[in-house]
Amino acid sequence: MRPQLPSRLIFSFLLVPAMAITAWATQDAGTEPALYLGTGAKSVALGRTGATESGNLAAADWNPAGLGYVPRMEIGLQHAPLYDGAIHDNLGFAYPILDWGTVAATWTRLELGNIERRDEDNLPNGTFGFLEQQVALSYGRELWGPFSAGLTVKVHDLHLDGLQSTSPGADAGVLMRLPKPFKPDDSDAPKGTAKIKPSEAALGAADMIQEIRVGGAVRNAVGPLLKLKDEAERLHPGYRVGAALDLNIIPDFPNTLTLRVDGDKPERSEWRIHAGTEFSFYKHFAVRAGWDNEYLSAGAGLEYSGITLDYALSFPVVGLRHLLSLSVAFGNDLRDIQARRQAEEARQRQLVVEKLKNSIISDYDQQAKELAIKGNYREALKLWGKVLDWDPTNRETLENVKAANAEIKRQEIAAAMASANKYFQEERYVEAMVDCRRVLDIDPAYAAATDLYARAEKKATTLGEMAFAKEVKSLARIRENYFSGLKAYTSRNWPEAIRNWEQVIADSPMQKQVYQYLIQAREQNEKTKTGTQQAKPEVSATEQKRQELYKQAVNLSTSGKLKDATMTWEKILKENPKDEDAKKNLDATRQNLINSEKRGIRW
Repeated sequence: MRPQLPSRLIFSFLLVPAMAITAWATQDAGTEPALYLGTGAKSVALGRTGATESGNLAAADWNPAGLGYVPRMEIGLQHAPLYDGAIHDNLGFAYPILDWGTVAATWTRLELGNIERRDEDNLPNGTFGFLEQQVALSYGRELWGPFSAGLTVKVHDLHLDGLQSTSPGADAGVLMRLPKPFKPDDSDAPKGTAKIKPSEAALGAADMIQEIRVGGAVRNAVGPLLKLKDEAERLHPGYRVGAALDLNIIPDFPNTLTLRVDGDKPERSEWRIHAGTEFSFYKHFAVRAGWDNEYLSAGAGLEYSGITLDYALSFPVVGLRHLLSLSVAFGNDLRDIQARRQAEEARQRQLVVEKLKNSIISDYDQQAKELAIKGNYREALKLWGKVLDWDPTNRETLENVKAANAEIKRQEIAAAMASANKYFQEERYVEAMVDCRRVLDIDPAYAAATDLYARAEKKATTLGEMAFAKEVKSLARIRENYFSGLKAYTSRNWPEAIRNWEQVIADSPMQKQVYQYLIQAREQNEKTKTGTQQAKPEVSATEQKRQELYKQAVNLSTSGKLKDATMTWEKILKENPKDEDAKKNLDATRQNLINSEKRGIRW
């Protein structure tokens, strides 16, 4: 009959393997189970710095948030012979799910046999075995931007001299990765914006820094409750935070220098510092060294075609410790799949944008052509201008604009020449000269205007000679009517100003300045009659804002940012709910966005 062990001695036996296995147990005995030595020879060689471990299966043990960056399925094996015949092994499998993070299952085992049993009198009483193991299911995922989070649900199992305790627990972690954090990027700078060229030193530093990582994890956020006989103890939380920096220190050579530092704190102990450095080259070879709180560690790694072999050794006070881990990555690389999918989505988005653009352009172009057929070239030009907002290089539209401007020019010349001829017939030669000058300002080589101008000038000169004698007699009346016209004009009495100045011209046809005043007064009078008389700037502030938003919405649409474009069109309509043009563009953009999202295209 085997003698029963007192319950309090059972937990003292539990600490014996931990004290013999790890050096850190000599000063913090009992703060963490020996099972938590750490997974992965890489992290162990780097001084057991694992808070920023990411992109591989070992992250499941150190910080599950790092699983979110695992690119391929991975199987990992680890074997570590420890002090006094103890064995520490790990087996794991990671499965990345496209867009949904990575799931990993791991099994960790620590076994030590032939432990000497002593009775209550501290006398030898045979041997017993010790087995501590853990089965865990971990999940990590990128959440937004550079942040990822992870969770591990585990079952902790303890066997000691025929006694067993099994209890669930949980770990958690977060990680922030900043790939090339200082790389200059002015791709989003507005067109026409001056680009600031960084200094050579700044460019060198930006090229050197490849990635920055900051992470934190809580082991036993929910601690397993170990119970043997009548005594029970819950494993206390352990906290770990760390940072890592990846550098490219040799230009034009494939290399990475990684610097890591961690701090960990078991709940019943002080903070402990871990640090390590790794130099990897040609993406296949790596050498490592570290400082694990109070002792040295080192190691090396070899990777080829998805197979990675890592070795670590450490130098605790209880003797040299070796660790060997092997991982095999297989299947499609998630990054390649995502890149291909993103490229296809970009192509599909571009097709949607082209369809939207072509639809709107076609609508504007059709309306413009209908207006041009009716002879309303100015309104047609406005619509063709909107076409060019969407497609500045549209050759057909550019030709149409050119033709419309030529037709408007022809019409303006025809109207001015008709007016000049009419004035000439009415012997209003100075006004005929003004209209001829308008034609020559548009087309200096227009012969008919040049000829009519010369004839009108000759007639005006002849009349002037005849008028000089008459003006002497009429000078007092001319003076009175002239100043009365000025007074009426400044009082905004346009009809009175017109009447007085027409009388001036009747008495003195050579009064060129009065002709100009008379034209201005007639224009103001016509505006008053039509109710359009108002002081207005060239472009109002409201219209300027509308034009800016319009161009912004067009640029967002043509660059494929339909969600942002939709919000900008809505902003334009909020300013002016009656803007039919913006409403039409909003409806078209929104419908294309809805249709594309139904087909699974993400914006």
